[in-house]
Amino acid sequence: MKHERRVNRKWVSYRIIALFLAVLILVNMVPDYLLTVSAESANDSGFELALSWNKNDQNEGKNTYLYDSASRETKMVRLKLSYKNNNVTNGYEPGELIVTVPGLKDAVRSGKSYIPTAVAADKVIEGTHKYDWSYTYSTLTDTFTFTNNAAIEDKSAFEGSFEIVWELPSENTIDDFSKTLSAELITAKGEEAKSNEVTYLQKREPDKYRLEETVSPIYNTEGLCINCKLDAEGNCINCGNNMNDYVMARYAISSKLAEKARAVDDEKDKRYEVWFPEGIWVNGAGLVKQEGQTRVIDGVTYELYSVITDESSLNGIFVAYPKAQYDKKSVKNYISYYGTYLDETEESLLAEDTIEIDLSKYGYSDIPGDIYDVKKSSVGVRNNDYLKRHCDICKDKGAVNAKDLTSGKNEYSSDFTISFNYLKDMSNTYDFELVDDIMDIELEDGSLRRLRDDEYHFTKVVIPGIKSIFNSNGLQINGNSCCNCCNNNNGKDTTQEQYIEAGAYRYDLYVGNESRDKWTLVTDGKSKLKLESQEIDISQYKAAAFKLVIYGVKESFNTSDIKCSYVFHTDDSDIRTDSGRVINNMYFNLYENIDNERVWINDDFGKEQYNSDREWKRDRELYGKWLKENKGLDREFDELHIIEVPNQFKVSNKLKVTDDTNYTVRLAGSISSSFILGESNELSKFSMYTIIPEGLKLSELYNTPEKLMKALQFTSSDGTLSAYIEEHTTLEIIEDYQESGRTYIAFHFDFSDKPVVTDEITVSGIPMYVYTDDMDSKDVNVAYTMRAAMLIDQDGKWSAGSFDGNDMENGLWSDIDNDKDNKEAASFSHDTATIKKPEETKVELVKFVNTEYTGGYVNPSLDEDIPYTTAEGIYSYRLRAMAGDNTTVSKFVFFDSIETDKAREWQGEFVGVDYTDAKKLFGAEPEIKYSDKEIDFTGKTSEEILSDTSWTKEYSSNVRSIAVDFGEASAPEGSAIYIDIIMKAPKDSENALYNKITINSCRVDYNKAYKDGKSERETLNSNSVSAKFVHETGEITLVKKDNEDKNVISGAVFELYKQTGKTPNPDDDEAVLNANGKNEYEVGAAGKLVVDNLEFGTYYFKEIKAPKGYMLSDKLLTVTVTEAQKAAKVSFYNERKKGLISIKKISDRLKERGLSGAEFSLYKKDGTLIKEKLVSNQDGMITIDNLSWGSYYLIETKAPKGYLLSDEKISFTINAENDAGRAEGKDGVITVINEQIPASVVLTKHETLEDGTQTKIPLKGAAYELYYNNGTEQKLGTFITDDKGMLSVDDLTFGEYYFIETVAPKGYKKHEGKIKFNVNEEHTESYCAVQTYNQRKTGNINLRKTDDNGDYVSGAVYGLFDKTTGEQIDETRKPSNKTFKTDGEGVIDITNLYWGDYYIQELEAPKGYEKNDAKYEFTVDSETVASTIQILANNDRLTGTVELTKCAENNESILLSDAVFTLYKNDGSVYRDDIKTGEDGKVTVTDIEWGSYYFLEKTAPAGYGLNSQKIRFSVNYLTASKTQYFTVTDPVLESELTVAKRIKISDIIYEHGNPTFTFKVEGKDASNKLHSYYKTVSFSKNYVDSYLAANPGATYVEASVTFIGIPAGIYTVSEVETNRYETEAVEVRSGNGTADVNSAVFVFDESNLKGEAAFTNKKVNQGETSHTAAAANIINRQKKLTAVVAEYTGPETVTSKMTIDNSVLDVYAVYDDGTQRLLDKATDNYTVNPDVISDEVNGAFIVEVQYTEAGITRRDSFEINVSISDVFTWKQPEEKPIYDDAGNKIYDGTAVITGYTGNSSIVRFPETVTGWRNLDDYGNGVDSGKANINTGYDKKVYKVVAIEGHGWQAAYGIKNKTGIVLPDTLERVGYQAFRDCSGLTGNLVIPDGVQQIDEGAFFGCSGLTGNLVIPDSVTTLGKESFRNCSGLSGNLVIPDGVQQIGESAFFDCRGLTGCLYIPDTVTTLGNGVLPVK
Repeated sequence: MKHERRVNRKWVSYRIIALFLAVLILVNMVPDYLLTVSAESANDSGFELALSWNKNDQNEGKNTYLYDSASRETKMVRLKLSYKNNNVTNGYEPGELIVTVPGLKDAVRSGKSYIPTAVAADKVIEGTHKYDWSYTYSTLTDTFTFTNNAAIEDKSAFEGSFEIVWELPSENTIDDFSKTLSAELITAKGEEAKSNEVTYLQKREPDKYRLEETVSPIYNTEGLCINCKLDAEGNCINCGNNMNDYVMARYAISSKLAEKARAVDDEKDKRYEVWFPEGIWVNGAGLVKQEGQTRVIDGVTYELYSVITDESSLNGIFVAYPKAQYDKKSVKNYISYYGTYLDETEESLLAEDTIEIDLSKYGYSDIPGDIYDVKKSSVGVRNNDYLKRHCDICKDKGAVNAKDLTSGKNEYSSDFTISFNYLKDMSNTYDFELVDDIMDIELEDGSLRRLRDDEYHFTKVVIPGIKSIFNSNGLQINGNSCCNCCNNNNGKDTTQEQYIEAGAYRYDLYVGNESRDKWTLVTDGKSKLKLESQEIDISQYKAAAFKLVIYGVKESFNTSDIKCSYVFHTDDSDIRTDSGRVINNMYFNLYENIDNERVWINDDFGKEQYNSDREWKRDRELYGKWLKENKGLDREFDELHIIEVPNQFKVSNKLKVTDDTNYTVRLAGSISSSFILGESNELSKFSMYTIIPEGLKLSELYNTPEKLMKALQFTSSDGTLSAYIEEHTTLEIIEDYQESGRTYIAFHFDFSDKPVVTDEITVSGIPMYVYTDDMDSKDVNVAYTMRAAMLIDQDGKWSAGSFDGNDMENGLWSDIDNDKDNKEAASFSHDTATIKKPEETKVELVKFVNTEYTGGYVNPSLDEDIPYTTAEGIYSYRLRAMAGDNTTVSKFVFFDSIETDKAREWQGEFVGVDYTDAKKLFGAEPEIKYSDKEIDFTGKTSEEILSDTSWTKEYSSNVRSIAVDFGEASAPEGSAIYIDIIMKAPKDSENALYNKITINSCRVDYNKAYKDGKSERETLNSNSVSAKFVHETGEITLVKKDNEDKNVISGAVFELYKQTGKTPNPDDDEAVLNANGKNEYEVGAAGKLVVDNLEFGTYYFKEIKAPKGYMLSDKLLTVTVTEAQKAAKVSFYNERKKGLISIKKISDRLKERGLSGAEFSLYKKDGTLIKEKLVSNQDGMITIDNLSWGSYYLIETKAPKGYLLSDEKISFTINAENDAGRAEGKDGVITVINEQIPASVVLTKHETLEDGTQTKIPLKGAAYELYYNNGTEQKLGTFITDDKGMLSVDDLTFGEYYFIETVAPKGYKKHEGKIKFNVNEEHTESYCAVQTYNQRKTGNINLRKTDDNGDYVSGAVYGLFDKTTGEQIDETRKPSNKTFKTDGEGVIDITNLYWGDYYIQELEAPKGYEKNDAKYEFTVDSETVASTIQILANNDRLTGTVELTKCAENNESILLSDAVFTLYKNDGSVYRDDIKTGEDGKVTVTDIEWGSYYFLEKTAPAGYGLNSQKIRFSVNYLTASKTQYFTVTDPVLESELTVAKRIKISDIIYEHGNPTFTFKVEGKDASNKLHSYYKTVSFSKNYVDSYLAANPGATYVEASVTFIGIPAGIYTVSEVETNRYETEAVEVRSGNGTADVNSAVFVFDESNLKGEAAFTNKKVNQGETSHTAAAANIINRQKKLTAVVAEYTGPETVTSKMTIDNSVLDVYAVYDDGTQRLLDKATDNYTVNPDVISDEVNGAFIVEVQYTEAGITRRDSFEINVSISDVFTWKQPEEKPIYDDAGNKIYDGTAVITGYTGNSSIVRFPETVTGWRNLDDYGNGVDSGKANINTGYDKKVYKVVAIEGHGWQAAYGIKNKTGIVLPDTLERVGYQAFRDCSGLTGNLVIPDGVQQIDEGAFFGCSGLTGNLVIPDSVTTLGKESFRNCSGLSGNLVIPDGVQQIGESAFFDCRGLTGCLYIPDTVTTLGNGVLPVK
């Protein structure tokens, strides 16, 4: 048997769970950490420390943890510290090692709890319960401190680790937090060590919300105001608007939380802002304008506050759109949702959205009439709009066991929501019928089987109540449009009852079968809807269908209160054995009652109403015939998901209670749980769970798994598996489960080794108890409910469906198996048993009182609600004695000393005693005793009391004490004993007893008996009860009258007081309260006020509210109520208020504008003048007060200036109906309108020249729009200036206006902005004059220069000239030497040209081109400024010339003719062919086009070999204007000569030495140059021996030598000298040669380059002993240069200026002996041309290397590709298209250059940059190249307007550049853009158009020289802008237009000379501006 010990563990939150997991993980060494112990962490102590994040957690580099959360979650952060010491020298005692680790407290928001989830300190010390390390945590310093618990021995090594775990909820963390952590170790010996650093990063995504909006129509008057009331014309008497003038809609707005990580602070307001169009009306529940709730921001924006949660909504926002503005239009309404994120103070925009609706679909018509349909459909809306329903089972219960469908026991239900708004004519009524008729079950193959009528039936139908039916505006239906149809009529709803009685909302309920061939009426045919819903039981009909028909619907109809219930009793064989669904089908029909005819208005049902084609086709087949007869069917269905549990797990729990003999100690009981496994099904692994009820506990004898297992009994249905089950069962016990105080028990069955085959397993005998002392009174008879769940968790194989554990016991069952998933597959069962706490026997005694005014017995206290009686009134006291359930009462005696309490104030007269009920209980007649003595019962026994001698059995009226004795009779258990004492109140003729009380109590003595027969005597005293004495009452009638005509008036409110002193004093006297507890009485419509039920006395009235139109009276009206005057009557008079009249004088055109200066006279109705010269003030107001009631009229005597006099007679009346005495009119103000005299405006348009000079030249054709601005802007029309440049507009209303120029005169700039003016009274006599100007547009030309090849030509210099005078000028037509140069794309753009005639002419041609002297004429005027003038110019390229010289290779003085060459292009194609050298060895090739070429020798001169070297050259702009020279050598043909020597073997005497012979070859080559060659042949003994071996028997031996490399020519070979031998014969063996006796002559040419000669020698006999040495005088010739080879080792592509030297070039000399030598340029003096590669031009360059040695010159060449790249970075401050005057877009926006990298010596800044798709988030981009090149990508072009950046020279290397070229588009040179760029040389050209040169822009550019020309466009020269530019010279001219010159702008510019003119435009001049000499 397996047992699992579980400690008493509280699941107190995720912290403890994580602690358990963390410790468990560490003990088992499971986590995989990134552990790196660096050498740096091992200090002198020998310790190594390493911090690391858990490998599964860290995700941002090796030592960085990133807490990155996009949704609300809790993350576990795990930090591990590893330690190590390889050799502990002296050891350490416990506590001598201290390690500190910082925490993450700062990562948690302020106010949120921060506790590390778990700290695990390595392994447990063996034999103890301690870890190796203990720790403390300091919240103050946020530090963990670890100390060692175990001693560490000397000279030992140890290592380990411990871990800190945090669980951090994202909503509690701080955003964008980071912290670096490092651990430290110190020892008691002073040793220290430090770990590596790790980083913690934290960021969160903010909450994301989305907005949802719905719009619905409004069908009554709720859209305009609350409680709208209409007259016959549809006008509302409350708001004054006509309903037919508006289109109305209702909005509902809701916010949904999509993701939640960085939460919004719910304690701060969240709000909506809603923007509606102008002119609308808004009201409704969502817009109640209360402080702190809603405010109107402006006329169109509403700020809405509500209790907004993460998912909140605002409903019922009613919006009315004026038809005049919005009829049949589409309108947009904008919504913003704001809130404040945690840790932030400012609110943020959480979401925004737009609602757009088509108002043609909404509307309203007055009652009666047509109401617009939502969808404007003539046949009605489809069922989705008026029939909706849902299934409670699906929604609330999830799934149901399929077996339950067969039982007929479980009842299921469907809810229906009916919602339709289709009402064509409100004068008609509508009927609808809802039919629920078909149930389908889905089969395994997906098909549907219809359930038969006998497989299910309906049991109940709920009929909706009137209170649950609402119209489309959310109001209860009642037959009218009033929003409050109920009145306070004794709780009755009169309006609704009358409406029902009138015949509306009658219903019939039918039952039938699914075929609908027969319906049975269940109701009586007269049933009407009631206020509350009705449930009708139809179970007895066993019906498979029902039909509900509701008649007489008169308005839109919405309800969700129609329900039905049904049960299933299907055949088991028809139920799926997997999950599926039961489908409940229903349909809906709608009828309109027209002229007593019922007209069906439904559509034919279509596919869109079904979830699948299959269901639609099925209904077509089922109902096809019925449809034809009944016209239509609208079908809906809901679903009930079913689950067939394969093994039919069912858990049953039986709770048994066992009485303990000791009632006061505990109650005991046990649980037995059994579960059915199903028939013959094998299971191997499953679990059962139970939670013991609250208040019960496991017995302490069985509260561990081991103990409990002993108490349990396991049985199976076959009785054979008990032991096996017990052995394979594991128990789990958790006390205080989820802090619920309850005990959790889990049974885990694991039969994996042998699956169980059984039907049922029972676990019985789970013992529990409850201490009775723990049970309070509420625990008595409590029924404890036991619950258990069965869960099968074997790989989902036996899924038993799902239930949501949250539905049971407040979520304790959610995730019952702790798998983090609360959707559990389970069976569920419970049982109940009653546990009763034993009670002691007791009797409860209570006393009551009853008077004629209480309506029954009550039990009041002495201080409140005391019953009252009147003189001689009958009242009574009641005793109730309650015996307990286990109590028998006997010897019962009742005592009452009547009203003898000392606190009593009066006594009544005893009338009698009633003991009838008690007599029945006891079954005996009691003995009654009376006494006229007030007997004191205190401290006496019943026997002692009854022994008093005053007792008698005789009754008298003076009885003061009474005793009722039942003797030996007894009352049964649980009896209620009642005895009543009847009394009569005394008279009070002296009025002395009023409001005084009497008090009574009683006592009972009795015996109480126990079950064991014992009994004891007990006495109980009752509570005290009281009665109050009051008098009879009267009434007062007050009549309210007018003081003048004495007529009665209503509406006054009074307070009523009862006078208690001599004079009335409301502060001291008693206020008389009404039925509502208020001292407030209102005079009714008849002018009367009646107050009744007043006790006799003196009263007075105080008026607190006067009738409307009357003065409040301060009089106190006194009246007395007496016996003689029970109905007093008084009259109260009020004086009339004086009235007042206010009139407001307004304009007929500006009704909101008051008019001052109007004069009026006031007359009575009879013509009597009352007042005159009443003048309106500045607000147009006149107020006349102190007017008596009557009729008056006003006449205007003088009109305001600018207005016509009104002849209107203004009549009014002053009376009580006017508000507070004011006359009629809105707010008591009468509006009087004056007609304005029309005014006019005249606008005059003149010309402004380019320089801003204004002229008087009128401009025709300017178009203006005129706008009137009176709060809202109104366009009045478009007007155009005439020939005089004028336009006029008449009939203008006074106010603010402005003109907007929409079209400028041709050739002129449009006036930007508004031209504002005011029209007032002065302009009725003369017009308002407006003067405006238009400036000429300037012209632009674009010249593009190309060459004859169509390529762009850069560097061409042009001048601009006056066509008439021929003078060179600038753009403003001023004389100037200004020039313009074509850019890299051959373009010159000249802008801002003043009007005139020009020509442009080339002044300087680019290199390599011929100058073009053409004059390109053009005119700038009104016709041409609209677009850029295009000029195309061209230059012809200069061609190249090459001279090639051919010479002999070994003698360049020998020039060779007839060498034939081919000239190739660099791509290998032939450019020229058959180029032949002349007699001088030269050939010249001319007219060579630009490109790269090479010569290749085709035919060599006679006697010379071909030179295969490619002679390369290039023709470009640098070389085109000059001749290039090349020398090419041909080698002489080389020949080969072999010479053989033959001697006799016998002639060899080795003692004389080896025979040696020397041959000489000498002759001249083809160039007549002499050559001599020598070679020697020798016969050694070894050679001879080997020769003989190869040639046995030979008499001669032969050896040879070969001369190679002999230049072709004629040569003689001979022996130089021989010793001991002489020539015998010479033989020519091969070749073109002849021989004589001593030599041979050979001729070598092209046809014969080889030859062989053989010399035969014989020995000369000089004596055998003669020894001589062979000697030869051989002169070694010098080796000869044959070639030079250049090997380029530099970069393949050159990107910057480069010198070609030894670092990138190796040059070798090659000699005829086959050797070669690396040349040194310094000593060998070879030349490289060119030796410097320029960075100004890209392309292929041919580099030639030439070297001369011993008169021989050799050449080689190679090609270098040059690609200079400049890269500029830039930012995009504005993406706003820029257009030319013709409206063509020329740029997509502007750009600012912010950076540069490149290799050019001269940096040319581009005029435009291109923006690609890879722009970063800040709009930054990159652009490269000297100019923009279109690459075909989808790009945007931005105009460069500024260069910015501090320290360009440091960051971007411009300091070393020699020049810069600024773009013509430049407008600003930014801060320190070129500071300290001292390498820049030459003139500084600042383009026209630059307006601002910022601080330090050219500070320290000392290399700049020449004149400094500041263009006229500059307005600002910043501080130190040219400081220390010491190289600048000449005059400094500050142009007109400069406004600011900053401090030290030209300080230390020592080269500047002449006078400095500072123009008048300068407004700011800093210190130290001038240069210092």
